[in-house]
Amino acid sequence: MLKMYIFNVGDGQCIFLKPEEDLRYCTLVDCGGRPGFFSPVKFIKSLLPVEFAEGSYLKSLILTNYDEDHFFWLPDLKKNGIKIKTVSFSKNLSSADILNSKPEKTPALMEMLSIKDSYTHDVTDWNPPYEKHSFYLSKSDFSNPDSPAWTTNNLSQLVFITYHGFTVCIPGDLETVAWEKIINKYPDVRPLLQKTRLLIASHHGRDSGFCQDIFSYCSPECIIISDKPLCYGTQDHMASVYGEQIRGQGILFDEVQRKVLTTRNDGHILVTVSDTGVSTYSKLGDLDE
Repeated sequence: MLKMYIFNVGDGQCIFLKPEEDLRYCTLVDCGGRPGFFSPVKFIKSLLPVEFAEGSYLKSLILTNYDEDHFFWLPDLKKNGIKIKTVSFSKNLSSADILNSKPEKTPALMEMLSIKDSYTHDVTDWNPPYEKHSFYLSKSDFSNPDSPAWTTNNLSQLVFITYHGFTVCIPGDLETVAWEKIINKYPDVRPLLQKTRLLIASHHGRDSGFCQDIFSYCSPECIIISDKPLCYGTQDHMASVYGEQIRGQGILFDEVQRKVLTTRNDGHILVTVSDTGVSTYSKLGDLDE
């Protein structure tokens, strides 16, 4: 059984994967959020395995985007004694590129860069109970003068996790032009989109992350938006726009048939996938920090 926790961290993203049959492969996809919103770190620690004499450890940290709303809580992982075994960051930006694109050197940014620069060896003996596929563009993919300059959004890592036939697509903050490029650049993306049953909306469900083309291949049973309360025009109506892409009745959530879930309205969300690929969606309620 795989448990997938999608935390309500405001205008950020933090997703925790817990394969019950082998807790050595617990994986965190992003560790983001903002001050004043929920920090998932202590709750995550309560779910992690403990190594004798070493404390809690996280087998894998996947970062989809180099913006702080995807890694804000990284310093708290260290403060809470959580040791990270392996990382999966896109290799399309150097630390200098990232620093030059940021207005200030925050503690979260410096912690992320420290992790990025210190985990440099290939992973061996890696046999998780799920499959992971990831793709990302490079700056050179945006050299066409008719294309916008590269941004950290457009260089997000597109991640697919498949467990017993259930595939979730986690695209970071990819915007429309990047979606189009990544679909055309990598032949494996289209069949993975066809297998996708859960889509995490790109760029927190903002209209800039919506790409109609992907729904030529992708027919998910549910779409989840991770974002803070409505305050931008780019958030308006997007839940209904995404809902129109669901074919069928959607999923049952809190005894109601739903097509789109949002952390701002539904709070922390738990998706459970059985070892036969059957999925259930439920509300986690309040979590103690």
